[in-house]
Amino acid sequence: MPTFEPDSVQLSEILSHYIFARSHYRIPDQSVMYTAFMPRSDDLRVSVFRTSGLSEPCVWNIGESVGQVSNRTLHGRGDVIAAEVRKQNLDIDPDNRPPRHANIVGWPQEKHKRQEIAQILASSATLKLRREQQSNGS
Repeated sequence: MPTFEPDSVQLSEILSHYIFARSHYRIPDQSVMYTAFMPRSDDLRVSVFRTSGLSEPCVWNIGESVGQVSNRTLHGRGDVIAAEVRKQNLDIDPDNRPPRHANIVGWPQEKHKRQEIAQILASSATLKLRREQQSNGS
């Protein structure tokens, strides 16, 4: 288990990207869609939380808190290992606002290159759904 160091992200850490849109995952094959990892064009950042070493309830509580602040319903999360992000020549900026928060940064300016990278990250991510989404199939 990686040691949590607020100022530096270890390559073995799990980064959880919380999913608030149904269009960002597929239930039949339990996959994360690349659109979940696409950075917004205005700031070229993808928000993640450093969740290694936390219990599942704690990881879900973080996502619920994020959803409450933005008035969005949490559907699930895509967990990716920090090493996969670094393989794409991206950086992880641990701003810790709120605690354990980081941003995936260093995205290329060209949209098609960002899409390619987002596809790779999504394919390496593990989809975890809230129980409600698993049971009702939505």
